[in-house]
Amino acid sequence: MRKPSADRVFTALLGLVSLIAGATLALVAYVLADEIGEDHRATLDRRVTAMVFDKRVVNEGGGPNGGTRTDTFVRYQVGDKRYTSTLRRGSSGGEVGDTVQVAYDSDRPERPYTVAYAESEPPSDASRITGVVLTSLFALAMIGGGAHFLFTGGGR
Repeated sequence: MRKPSADRVFTALLGLVSLIAGATLALVAYVLADEIGEDHRATLDRRVTAMVFDKRVVNEGGGPNGGTRTDTFVRYQVGDKRYTSTLRRGSSGGEVGDTVQVAYDSDRPERPYTVAYAESEPPSDASRITGVVLTSLFALAMIGGGAHFLFTGGGR
């Protein structure tokens, strides 16, 4: 029995890695497809007045805003419980000491969002469908190529 060449072993390993990557992408496509038509903004059913107690500029690297974002920290009370949290999905526009309206899900009051975000339109399903299709096609190519390399060792 002849020992397989290093090239064939490398090609078979490349095929195995491609199969795993393709399967992972297929799972990502499945999760993305499951979220089409869903948006959690509808669950942001409560409003409360919060006080801005801190704002911090965070350096994130590159990007359209010069690589920085401003985190707004708010304090508010729901019933008998007080919350301190980072305001999600955009700046409130308020400065330290200002009061602002925040939106939250009645089941998760510890996660406040800007009212502007809660009342905005969700992203179109067309962009989500495009993402699912492209991810699925790439997954299919990775699985097909991986199977070819794994089972043929790159040979004809």
